[in-house]
Amino acid sequence: MNFSGLVLIDKASGMTSHDVVGKCRKILKTKAVGHAGTLDPMATGLLVLLVGEATKFSQWVLSGDKSYQAGIKFGLTTDSWDITGKTEQEFSVDFTQDQLRAEISKLSGPVELPVPMYSAIKKNGKKLYEYARKGEEIEEVRRPMNFKTVNYVDGTQEEIFVDLSCEKGGYIRSWAHCLGKNLGTGAVLSSLRRTLSSPYKIEQAMTLEEFAEKFDPEAEPLSNMIPMKSLLPTWPSVVIEGRDEKLLCNGTISDFLMNRLRWIDQVGFDSGRITPESRKKLGVKVLANSDKRLLSLVIPKDEKNYKIARVFKS
Repeated sequence: MNFSGLVLIDKASGMTSHDVVGKCRKILKTKAVGHAGTLDPMATGLLVLLVGEATKFSQWVLSGDKSYQAGIKFGLTTDSWDITGKTEQEFSVDFTQDQLRAEISKLSGPVELPVPMYSAIKKNGKKLYEYARKGEEIEEVRRPMNFKTVNYVDGTQEEIFVDLSCEKGGYIRSWAHCLGKNLGTGAVLSSLRRTLSSPYKIEQAMTLEEFAEKFDPEAEPLSNMIPMKSLLPTWPSVVIEGRDEKLLCNGTISDFLMNRLRWIDQVGFDSGRITPESRKKLGVKVLANSDKRLLSLVIPKDEKNYKIARVFKS
């Protein structure tokens, strides 16, 4: 099996995302494996791997919303803003449930929060963790983040558990740190499990051990393996053949295909499925008529036209 597509893995705690990539390279016997959205070593849950030609999908797979189950421990701060870091300060914990829920509410929706120093965000050409490891102090880096939903699940005065969903770029460690700061108690992220990397859910994933045991290169793809033609399920698709297919594979959109793409837009606008704003975030998958193989991804160039974003090998 020369597989290209996504592999959905339920990552165990204690492993880096790169560790998972390395093990899957051995299982699949290919170097063409990457991941769509890092999970910290302490975190568990859904890690989306891109295999073969699917590595060209990275920017679109990464753009989906993420959902997490998070534990937040009060009474301390650490240098990494999670439980694995070096303790910097300790605090007494004293707040009411009303105060807690009020501060959770304030951190829901679009907010601007500081980024953890132990992160790969860059400032002046260097990653923040490079400054942190050398003990260099720099001005706080803040980023807009959007926590679309935050639901209190359970907890005590010392530790609570919440379900969160956020747009790309949201740091759960930042959210936990700021909740503790606002309550005056300090807080760190004590546990984290990713349950969704839209549109893929943790229920679709397998552990590394299960994947290694069940994968057979001579058999059909497993249930946690998403083939190329099924990627980006919210994108519409169009089928072409003959001259139009040859032109596309050589980097040209034929007049026939361009008219089909404009027709898809018009149907979307008329039905209310898309708006001029949402169209900017969507492309179209172009498939071969003969075997429904994914030929290309095309994306909007301007209000009426499209351009080729990716062309895929046979």
